[in-house]
Amino acid sequence: MTNPRFNRPYYLAPDEDRYDHREPEPTIPQEEILALLEKHAKLLESRRGSSELAILAMRTALRAGDPVGALRFAERIPADSKTRLEPEFLWMLGSAQFLAKEYKAAEEPLVALFGSRAASPNQRAAAAYGLCGVYWKLRDPVEGLRFALWLEYENRSGRGGGRDTPRVENGSIYWASSGFDLGLLLEHEASISQLQEFVAKYPKAAEISVVKYALAVRLMRENRAEEAAEVYRAIGANVRAERALRVAKLYRAAEGGDPEASIQFAAFLSEHSERVYFNDRFWNGFQSYAMLADADYRFTKEERERQRAAERKFKDDQEERWRAHLILRDVVNGEAPIAVKRRAAALDLECLVRLSSRFGRAEEIRTAITEMRAWLRKAGPSEVV
Repeated sequence: MTNPRFNRPYYLAPDEDRYDHREPEPTIPQEEILALLEKHAKLLESRRGSSELAILAMRTALRAGDPVGALRFAERIPADSKTRLEPEFLWMLGSAQFLAKEYKAAEEPLVALFGSRAASPNQRAAAAYGLCGVYWKLRDPVEGLRFALWLEYENRSGRGGGRDTPRVENGSIYWASSGFDLGLLLEHEASISQLQEFVAKYPKAAEISVVKYALAVRLMRENRAEEAAEVYRAIGANVRAERALRVAKLYRAAEGGDPEASIQFAAFLSEHSERVYFNDRFWNGFQSYAMLADADYRFTKEERERQRAAERKFKDDQEERWRAHLILRDVVNGEAPIAVKRRAAALDLECLVRLSSRFGRAEEIRTAITEMRAWLRKAGPSEVV
């Protein structure tokens, strides 16, 4: 009764058009089961089988969408019962607490499940992914990164989605083996100081070089290129390190207000699209699928607005040609000689039309292109020397 199931065979190949359409086996509604258990609560107090019955009741309550009820049944299991150490109990307890919005309380059983020797690889993966959710709710990206990184390591460890790769089964939770969740943590949810804290706290974590590379990219976006070069060198990313030093030199020159230096800096950024501020080691062309603020149903209103703002800033910070556009726009609107402004405007147009569609800001880009073309027409043809 606590495991209602549809008895139609599910083992046929996806392209099979022959299915047995028998009706589901008769089941008692879960609400009735819960009402009966409450009516005969003394059964849960007996020494024989009470813990097993309580686990069945927890499962039933969760299936019925009643996490608070599941927690009530969990409380009836004696504190010294071995049932409290079982992976299934730890998973359901953590799940019920999370669904009841008791996020801090959910941390303890999920950490215990992750560290349990009795847990299967799938159960450990479920615990790790559940903890990613817990720490996202608690706004603790340092600890969330620890478990997201573990999941990424399991996915990259040579098993590549094969039979032995930990998976989260039966639809109770979704593990994004694509790495999107880790990517968002590294790219904008964790601050630079939090990434530095993680590196200091977990220096031997699996895939730590992924965190360090992301830290260097984030430093580049904040115009801290010399620091980024040091991090790149430490992990052997020497090409990126040399490029970071080149960017540092160009940035310092442009910062002094010289319009020619600004044009040189913008030209360098435009020529090195996805090689300065973009994390080329992580995304592999699938980043746009991770931008979910407008569509993901799991966000609260406040979380959606926070995520939307973070994603917009993230896209702006990592797009080299958008940054080049902002620099060139300032040159055109500044006090530079008209010939210098023409070159800046021409390069700006090139940057704007080459911006990827994944970047967004379509209306702003169209307006900027129109305005820059109008400015060039008004400025007249360039002088022939």
